[in-house]
Amino acid sequence: MNEDMAPVMAAKFIELCTGTLAPPGYLGSKVFPHEIVHNHRSGSKSIPSMRGGQIDDHENFLFIADVSSVPAKLGSILFTVQEENDWGTLVSPDFQILLADPQWDTNIVNTIFGHVVVGFNVLDRISKIQLTNATKDFVTIVECGVI
Repeated sequence: MNEDMAPVMAAKFIELCTGTLAPPGYLGSKVFPHEIVHNHRSGSKSIPSMRGGQIDDHENFLFIADVSSVPAKLGSILFTVQEENDWGTLVSPDFQILLADPQWDTNIVNTIFGHVVVGFNVLDRISKIQLTNATKDFVTIVECGVI
């Protein structure tokens, strides 16, 4: 976690991992492959990611993100943007983890607040799940907290 560069987002992520904000937090939520489409520069580019952390009643837990300059790279952890306004970027408690190096300018302001440091083998296995209407393959968070 980059608590010095993104203190609000890092604190919210910890609160959601431990269940102190919106009990039970991320416990029991689903994780699945996802594509992030990045439109901040000319041309839309997508990158594979893992999305998770959907919590019940998430509309009541939206918050304004830090203005973060944490660099984007494989394993970056970020919050899902709901809306961008003059007063800031509103994010939901859903998180995403980049599963590839981004193909966009990695030094722009974003909602990244940390990076995965161990467990890339788990991310690789999740990225291979093929989601279709016919299958219900997904991963469930059965234990979470702070290490």
